[in-house]
Amino acid sequence: MTMGTSIAFGAYDPLSPVPLTTTGMLQYRCSRGQAIRITLSPGSSGDFQDRTLRQGPWTLAYNLYADAGFGTVWGDGTGGTAAAPAVTTLSNGLTVAYVFGRIRERQEPPVGPYSDTVVVTFEF
Repeated sequence: MTMGTSIAFGAYDPLSPVPLTTTGMLQYRCSRGQAIRITLSPGSSGDFQDRTLRQGPWTLAYNLYADAGFGTVWGDGTGGTAAAPAVTTLSNGLTVAYVFGRIRERQEPPVGPYSDTVVVTFEF
């Protein structure tokens, strides 16, 4: 069983001097001690280091990270990305992997909803 949550950033302020951040999570259950590898696709940009949210022709630069310090981009393990972040096993056997999102500060996109689709792959 696997399930995830959408990562919603909320309202972006182009005048803010700090990035906009958020957290999502992936939940899964597998046999105790079984190795697992979780990868994220680069999304519509095709580049792990420069993911983009899109609204028609407009883009907003963002990325997804494997750590709360935003130091390691979560991808497929190539090009300096991580393939499997730290996980937390809950008392009911469910395991949670957190995804940390960040939109870079001081971008000036037109107002509107922006989105991207990132594929999550669980390898047991």
